[in-house]
Amino acid sequence: LSSLSNLVLSENSIFGSITPSIGSLKSLDSLFLHNNTLVGGIPENIYGIESLRRFHIDRNYLSGTISSSVGDLVAIEDMRIWKNHFEGVIPVEIALLTNIKKLYADSNIFTGGVDPFICQNFRKNNRFVEFTTDCLLEMKCDCCICF
Repeated sequence: LSSLSNLVLSENSIFGSITPSIGSLKSLDSLFLHNNTLVGGIPENIYGIESLRRFHIDRNYLSGTISSSVGDLVAIEDMRIWKNHFEGVIPVEIALLTNIKKLYADSNIFTGGVDPFICQNFRKNNRFVEFTTDCLLEMKCDCCICF
C-alpha cells in the first residue's frame, strides 16, 4: 500500500469516520471519499500527505474545523470540502496552496469571512482559483464564487 497513488471510495454508502491510517499513504495523489455518510473531522495526518493533488470529501457529514495544517498540502490542486458541516473560519494557511486551482467550500457553516490575504495570494501572477463559499452577511469574500 505504500505506493498506492489513487484511493477511490466515493459513492459507496460508507458510514463512519475517516481512518487516520490513510495519512500513512505517502504516495497518494488522489483521495476520493465524496458522497458517503462520513462523520467526524479530517484526521490531522492527512494534511501531511505532500503528494496529494486531489482531495474530494464533499457531500458527507464531516464536521469540526479545517486545520491550519491545510497549508502543508503543497501539491494540492483540487480540494472539495463542500456540503459538510465544517465550521469556524477558513484558515489563512489556505493561501499557501500555490498549486490550487479548485477549492469548493460552500454549503458548510464557516463564519468570519475569508482573510484578504487568501484572495491576494490566489490572484498573484494573474492566477485564477475557482473558490466557492457561502457569501452570507457574516461570510465576506472578495475572490469567491458565492452560493
